[in-house]
Amino acid sequence: MDNWPDSYEEGLVYEQKFRQMSVLTFQEHINDLDDKDPQKKDWKRFLRLEDYSLKVMAPLRKKYNIDDAISFSTKTMAWGVHTGMDLAPDTTFSGLNKSAKKFVLQLKAIKQKGPKEDQKILEFMVNHEETLVRYLDLSNEGKLNEAKQVFIDQEIIYSQLY
Repeated sequence: MDNWPDSYEEGLVYEQKFRQMSVLTFQEHINDLDDKDPQKKDWKRFLRLEDYSLKVMAPLRKKYNIDDAISFSTKTMAWGVHTGMDLAPDTTFSGLNKSAKKFVLQLKAIKQKGPKEDQKILEFMVNHEETLVRYLDLSNEGKLNEAKQVFIDQEIIYSQLY
């Protein structure tokens, strides 16, 4: 597959950039949604999960001296995805789902490269992205209540484990 990090540290950088892009994209998306839109609460919940993921992964990034500044390229990618969500939401969400599924595979490859002492946090990293995939799968199938429950359940798990 393309865009696979060569080293463990590069993988952690890649994961952070992807996560930062996600946060920037959905912050803008939420701002665009009408307050009465039923998915606005879901996406706010998603942002809380993303924020939590950034915090859980922070010690690993610090351990490997990974800069947490948001790069211009990350901001540009976020702008592009957000613009796509405005112009062609169905196509963009379908593409996001495909991208998230590919990202899960990349995260699993990063996890395999990581040392034993990092595995608990790396397992969290993979599970976190698999949660988003479940949400997108259900949402794209029109099962909005089930999709919403995925994020609710994940918030409960995060509050108990981490």
